[in-house]
Amino acid sequence: MKRKVNYLGNRELLAEIHKSKTTYCCFIDDEAKNYDLILRDIKDIKEATIAQALQNRIDRLTRQAKDQLKADNASATKISAFNIDPDSIDPTTLVFRVMTYEHIPLDTERTRKAVKNSDNHIKVNFPPFKHYRLDAENNLVEVGKSHWANGLHNGEFSVNGGKLTNRLASQFMLLVERYSQKGNWRGYTYLDDMKGQALVQLIDAALKFDEGMSDNPFSYYTMIITNCFRGILNSEKRVSDIKNKIMVESGYSATFEKQAEGDVGGSSD
Repeated sequence: MKRKVNYLGNRELLAEIHKSKTTYCCFIDDEAKNYDLILRDIKDIKEATIAQALQNRIDRLTRQAKDQLKADNASATKISAFNIDPDSIDPTTLVFRVMTYEHIPLDTERTRKAVKNSDNHIKVNFPPFKHYRLDAENNLVEVGKSHWANGLHNGEFSVNGGKLTNRLASQFMLLVERYSQKGNWRGYTYLDDMKGQALVQLIDAALKFDEGMSDNPFSYYTMIITNCFRGILNSEKRVSDIKNKIMVESGYSATFEKQAEGDVGGSSD
């Protein structure tokens, strides 16, 4: 029996975010694409974080193997007994993602004083990073970096070289559609405007999600949708208030909706 997949679950969303980001990156090999630990500073790669990266790798491989066993209808005993020997994993294969702007060119057109580390760099569509591995002598080797194309060591900065996966785009459409079906939104005549604006904002913010800060992209994207829906609602209400005010001042009755609210009276005739 095929494993049932939660199409909008955090694991599925994280997988598509990762695949989308890698299209904007350059790696020395395919194995360098998948990171085992995210760090904020290259100096944080030390004995403790190496052990944590190793455990993360074991947890990921174990989860994948157990999912496959479930799909193959293996017994519960076999699934629960499965484990991976830490000694079977070569430490030099571990990949560390280090968040950094050091390979992002400076924006020479900006004249204002930079406040944050990223403010004086060219704007990119998600927090930039580099991938590292340790060699046999425990020396750090750069094996990948974001916003790069045409070769890791002889390539060039590129901010437009990738794209969102089709699956992630489909997930966004489904997220918006399901959210719009909630009872408190279904009755609005401008629901399509809400959905359209939410999709635009999701596409714009899609890859800004930082996996090192949270493993819950579902909540992140849902908050974006909520803010878009509320923004359109408030905008429409302001337009409606202005319209009703003009109608009342011109001697006409307010709309039935406003009269029901009791905020605006009818005409004085």
